[in-house]
Amino acid sequence: KTVDDNTESILIVGSSITQLSDSIHLKVEETQAHVDTIDEDVTRVSSQMSELSVDVDGISTSVKSLESDF
Repeated sequence: KTVDDNTESILIVGSSITQLSDSIHLKVEETQAHVDTIDEDVTRVSSQMSELSVDVDGISTSVKSLESDF
């Protein structure tokens, strides 16, 4: 191979590495977006569970109150 052939091969490899790097960065950004969405979902569910727990406690108190009436 000539120097020119080697130079061309190096440039092609460099270009391939750049494309791969760009793809990896894009995938990382997409993954982070999914993680953020999951985190928001978990936070929302946690909040709903807290509300549900308060509701259940309220129902329990109401039931006890009714039981004491009888």
